[in-house]
Amino acid sequence: MDDDKNDALGWANYSPAAHPAEAQRVAELVPDASRAAAYLAFGLRPMGAMDRDPYGQPMGQMKPWAPEPGDFSSEPVLVDTMTGWRFRVDTGGTTLRLDLQGTDNFIEAQELLARAEQKKSAFAFKSRRIPSVHELAPTDGSDFAFPVVRPIELHADTREELERHVYDLGELFCGQLPVKRLWFRGQRQEYLLPRDAWISHQLYGRSLPSLTPSLERYAKQNPERMNYGFAIAGPNHQWNKPFIIWLMRQNKHWFDHDARFLPLIERVLADGEDAHFAELLMKIQMSPLQIGEPPHLDWPEEADDLRQWFFSFMKKRPFAITLQQYGYYTSLLDLTEDLDVALYFTQASMDEHQLMRCAPPKPGRVIYVFAESRGGFYHHGNELFWGSDGWLRELPPRLSLQKAGFIQGATNRTQNFYGIMIVAQITLGPNEPLTNLVDTDLFPPESDDLLYATLRASRPVLEGLY
Repeated sequence: MDDDKNDALGWANYSPAAHPAEAQRVAELVPDASRAAAYLAFGLRPMGAMDRDPYGQPMGQMKPWAPEPGDFSSEPVLVDTMTGWRFRVDTGGTTLRLDLQGTDNFIEAQELLARAEQKKSAFAFKSRRIPSVHELAPTDGSDFAFPVVRPIELHADTREELERHVYDLGELFCGQLPVKRLWFRGQRQEYLLPRDAWISHQLYGRSLPSLTPSLERYAKQNPERMNYGFAIAGPNHQWNKPFIIWLMRQNKHWFDHDARFLPLIERVLADGEDAHFAELLMKIQMSPLQIGEPPHLDWPEEADDLRQWFFSFMKKRPFAITLQQYGYYTSLLDLTEDLDVALYFTQASMDEHQLMRCAPPKPGRVIYVFAESRGGFYHHGNELFWGSDGWLRELPPRLSLQKAGFIQGATNRTQNFYGIMIVAQITLGPNEPLTNLVDTDLFPPESDDLLYATLRASRPVLEGLY
C-alpha cells in the first residue's frame, strides 16, 4: 500500500462533463458529430495528462484543472473514464479497438477469467470478442479480436447452494490460478452504469455494474466543490481531529500521571473551533513550554510521536481504511472475506437515523465475488500504526466484526474500476438464503465502539458519519 497518497487527490479534477478542449480533440478523431457526442456522453475522453498519472496530474486551486489541446496524446486514443480502458480510433472514427498494452493495468480480472475459462470446472463462461490491437497481433491483414469474458453468473436459492458455489469458485481460482483469496460484496440489488447500452455491449460485451466509491458519489453530487482545495480541506478535513483523539483515548495510559489530560482532550473534541485543536497540537509539540491558554501540562513523548505521525499521514490511506466503515469519503471499495457478512448487506439498508438495519430480503439481491491475486486488496492490520509499543491494540469493531478488506484503483479517470474487477456474481433467491447476523453484530453501539463514540462526539458534526 502506498501510504503517501492523499486518497482524495485522484478526484480533485472531477468534472461531470467533457472540457471544451476534450470535445475538440474527440471531434478531430471522430468526424461524425453524433457519434462523437455519443462517445463523450458515454464517458470516453482523449488520452492525456490525467491518464498518465492520476496522482501526478496538474491541479486547479479553486476549480478542477482544465486541459488544453497540447495536453493530449498525439496518438488516436480514447480512454473510458469509468474503467481506464483505452481504445484506438481508426481512421474515420467508426471503430474503436481495445489497446491491450495501454490497458494492461486495468484488465486483471479479465486475465483471470480468460485463464479460468481454460481450466477444468463446472462453470459456464460467456464472452464477446471485441476489436483489439497489440504489437504481437497477427499482421496478415485479418482483424484481431480479444475475448472479453463476462464474470461467472450463478444463482442460489438456498444457503447450501450458495456455499457450494463459493466452494467451487475457491477450487477454481485459489486452487488452479494464482489467487490468494476470494472477497465478497453483498448488495440489495444490482445497479448498472446509466449509459448507452449499445456502446457498452460493443466495448465490454454487456452493461457494467456500478460499483463507484463514495468519493465518486460525493463528486457527482457536488461538482462545484471539486478542486485541489477539496482534497486538502474538503469534508474529510473535519475527521482529522477525532481520528487523532481516538488514538489518544485508545492509549489513555499515556496520561495516567495527570488527571487533567483526558478532560482537556475531550473538551477540544467537542469544540467546533479548528483553532482550539491547532492550539492543542502546538501544546503537545512545545511541551513543557507554556503555550496558549491554561492548563499547561507536561505532555508525554508518545503524544508528540502521534502528533508527528498525524501530520505525515493525515487524509492518506491509513485514514481511509480505518474510517471508511464509518462514513469517511474514500476512493476505496470495502469488501468482506465472510460470506455471512456479505449476506447481511444484501438485506440491510440505512434508516432515517443513519443506522444500518437488516430487513427481510427482497428480489434482486446479489453477491459480487472478487479474486485477490496482486497488491490491490488490503486487509486492515496493526501495521498501519507505528509506535514503540503499538498504538492500536485492537481494531475498530466495525472493521474486525465485518472482516473487512479494501480494494483500491478508482480515480477521477477510472471511476468504476471496481465494476470490471468482478470475477463472479451470484444472484440470490427472493426468500433464501438469509444472514445469521443482526445489526449489532456488525455495528455495535457507542458503548462498545470507542472510535464511533469519538466520531459522534466530535464537533462540528462530521459529514457522512453513520
